[in-house]
Amino acid sequence: MLPRVADSLSFLYLDMVRVVQDDTGVCAQIQVDDHRTDLVYLPTAALSCLLLGPGVSITRP
Repeated sequence: MLPRVADSLSFLYLDMVRVVQDDTGVCAQIQVDDHRTDLVYLPTAALSCLLLGPGVSITRP
């Protein structure tokens, strides 16, 4: 069963991150400091619109 539009997030704004596709999905790599990078997996099935701000890099392996 496909998700309804009413159940999805309307939009997601990303700024100063690196968007990477890996084996399990799409994630945003956030550089916290010089030695630490956090990964946040994006709910792509629940998004209607993805807004990309300045400083966003999109890569694939």
